[in-house]
Amino acid sequence: MTGVLPDPVMAERRKGLQAIDWHVGATAALAEMKAEIARLEKSPLASECLDLKRLRHLVDTWPSAGWHRREVLYPYHLALSRGLATGRFIRKVEGGNS
Repeated sequence: MTGVLPDPVMAERRKGLQAIDWHVGATAALAEMKAEIARLEKSPLASECLDLKRLRHLVDTWPSAGWHRREVLYPYHLALSRGLATGRFIRKVEGGNS
């Protein structure tokens, strides 16, 4: 991209976040996330493997701003989304992924 992009852009070494507006879709899916946590709470394996109390707390205290701040980004974008994905996998393994 040399000669196409400006030199300051080419020299930039910081990393950005792909899909910076992830919270918009997540907010729209909040009811679905709550329902998924309710299903996971019925699974003994998910209850043993995941901190479902923390996941429940995250969806029950959904922020309205500050999505770029580390103290919001890490628990909501990383812990919650990964916890839900892992939980769905556990339910699939258990045969309850409906």
